[in-house]
Amino acid sequence: MYFGLQTGWISMMSLQATLVGFAVFKTLEPILKTRFSVQENVLMQTTSVAAATMPLAGGFVSILPAFSMLDESETNGHKLLNIQIYDLCLWGFGLSLFGVFFAILLRNQVIVREKLRFPSGTATAQMISVLHNRKDLEIDIANQIQSESSSDPDNNPQPTLPLLSSSRNSSFIHETNFNDTTDSVPSENTTSPDDWFYKIVLLSVSFFLSTAYTILIHFYPKFKSLPIFGRYLSDVWLWNLFPSLSFAGQGIIMGLPTTSHMLLGAIVGWGVLSPLAKLKGWAPGDVSDWKNGSRGWILWISLAIMIVDSIASLSILIFDEIYSLYKDTNSFTFLVGSPHSRPSSNFSFESNGKNPIKDVPLSVGWVGLAISALICAIIMQHLFGISLLMTLIAVILACFLAILSVRALGKTDLNPVSGIGKISQIIFGYLMPKNIVGNLVAGAIAEAGAMQAGDLMQDLKTGYLVKASTRAQFYAQFIGSIFSVFVSAYAYKLYTSMYQIPGPVFSAPTSQVWLDMARLVNGHALPDNVEAFSYAFATIFASIVLLQKIFASNLHPWLTNFSGMAFAIGIYNTPNYTLARFFGALIVQIIISLYFKYYYLSPNLHTISPQIPANDSHRKSTKRAITTYAIIAASGFVLGEGATAFVLLLIQSFK
Repeated sequence: MYFGLQTGWISMMSLQATLVGFAVFKTLEPILKTRFSVQENVLMQTTSVAAATMPLAGGFVSILPAFSMLDESETNGHKLLNIQIYDLCLWGFGLSLFGVFFAILLRNQVIVREKLRFPSGTATAQMISVLHNRKDLEIDIANQIQSESSSDPDNNPQPTLPLLSSSRNSSFIHETNFNDTTDSVPSENTTSPDDWFYKIVLLSVSFFLSTAYTILIHFYPKFKSLPIFGRYLSDVWLWNLFPSLSFAGQGIIMGLPTTSHMLLGAIVGWGVLSPLAKLKGWAPGDVSDWKNGSRGWILWISLAIMIVDSIASLSILIFDEIYSLYKDTNSFTFLVGSPHSRPSSNFSFESNGKNPIKDVPLSVGWVGLAISALICAIIMQHLFGISLLMTLIAVILACFLAILSVRALGKTDLNPVSGIGKISQIIFGYLMPKNIVGNLVAGAIAEAGAMQAGDLMQDLKTGYLVKASTRAQFYAQFIGSIFSVFVSAYAYKLYTSMYQIPGPVFSAPTSQVWLDMARLVNGHALPDNVEAFSYAFATIFASIVLLQKIFASNLHPWLTNFSGMAFAIGIYNTPNYTLARFFGALIVQIIISLYFKYYYLSPNLHTISPQIPANDSHRKSTKRAITTYAIIAASGFVLGEGATAFVLLLIQSFK
């Protein structure tokens, strides 16, 4: 909630939850009756991530702040939740379950039959097997990865280190590519139960450093903004640095390529387009003004990039599935499965072989989906007066889009939930014209379904690899989601009672993106001269997506991995957050480069010998080791500020 309201970036903390949970129960092991098992680690992580999903999946950092920004003429006479706990809980409960039930229906198809990669879920399974010193699981997972890579008809490289879900981390950032998996996933050579203690110490130290910094800036807010480029650029054009350890940690987790793309977006948006709009008189207000300033003007360009990047990527995915269907005429549908690994000619949600450990009956998924969809429709009618039919159509559309989202996540580790929401907004712009509130609600439903289905599918992949109970994971997801409804409602109520949202402290930038999109599809006019720029940037980034698909092997690696979504985030976030993330990633890269430039650790002598070049195998294992420790420290930075800021907020609320 804290980071989402600041920048729209949310970390699901999958690996971090795995590590912290292991540390806690490893410490408590002497007083426990049984040892903390692999399966319990999976359930703990699944529950934790399900709870962390709610601020994004429930629209608490995007849709709800957007409601408060509507003019009276746009609310259709509704008071829009009235920011009461009861209404907030109803809202969260309406969005919290149908994606979970729908994921159960997809699980056998995409995980058991097709064996899609889901790199974040796979890396979490690797982390768990190493922490628990399960060599058998490490070998099984390695064999599974090998078989998936060899049987993949597209032969695409397996991407990125999971975040946080990462890649599942934010309203928009979870759609970008994070560090190369081959250099980031823990391995037997880099992470073992023998040195878990040192990693926990590192996590604790980084946590308390971030805590100390958070307390410092609470009492001395001037340290939040350092005018590293001069007072004029800071005061007028918003170019300053927020030296936050948590945002530096986020940058470490994202990796240098992603943060570089964000920095390029900040330079183009805040260094070129913003001054241009201001000096030309297209955005005459203060630069920071959403309505009349250049901040609101360049946001439309960011929105255009996000829309075209998402639609182009999803269109390519659909084309690939149709092409696969064409090559195998016996296959039934492209919506839920590539035919390459499907053993039967008729599509079915049923698995050819049940999970040996307590699968979830498909009847539970179908009945739960129907009941949760009806509950969602009743709640939205009660809160906003939206007809039951329109909400049910929104849920059905959300399930269809969730299929595309899950398949994109399984193949690329990228969950395009923001694009999913925008597609839904476009469709409902026609189904419910002149209804901005209904448009926002429809977008929220689509994003919730895609987010929760993708989130649970990553966790189910982890459970599948370590032979955890699917049924128990379903309960864990269910419990975490319901629990988080009440926590998120209380947290949102607390933040809005203490701060103006959107406001100077919590700008909630994604809420403005959602609101602008809703207004656009309902016929509102664009700011002066922004339309031509939006079309130009949309054309450029659509071309980049197509080039990446068609000429992937012939492009420079920087362009092959270029993320339009990260570029757009650099535009809609102020430069202070982007700079902090970039410097965090850059520092780690500098440390790695300096190590390889000056030192080589001899495996025989166990001494540091200067100026001896490392071989490729050692170089990779060393880079994995440094990256692993860097991510652990980064996790402590993120956890420290988030937890401490909320504690300080509680103290303030009680005077």
